[in-house]
Amino acid sequence: MSNKTSLKRKRKKKEQAKKAAMIKSKSAGSGGLSRKIVRSQQKLFMKHFKKTMSEFRNQVSCVKCGYHPKKGENIDDWHIDKTSNNIDLICTNCYTVEESEETNENSTEL
Repeated sequence: MSNKTSLKRKRKKKEQAKKAAMIKSKSAGSGGLSRKIVRSQQKLFMKHFKKTMSEFRNQVSCVKCGYHPKKGENIDDWHIDKTSNNIDLICTNCYTVEESEETNENSTEL
């Protein structure tokens, strides 16, 4: 083997080692995902999130009168009906009417 061919082989091995090191440094764990892929994944996630949240908003309603809360309306004060196994929400208007009826019934029984 001549001296020139051995030098060529050494150079080629060094270049292959450099390429392998570059590929290894661009692995998924070290943040090598391209910005384009990450952005497309973010868009898909947000699209799915918005769809599921709109479906959830449609599910939230009063069991008694069927009232849907308006955008930005707080439902923290709504009453949870504990008689069923599901989470049944009762709006503040219906709950106050039921409370007043129950207190009237309790006072007449005494």
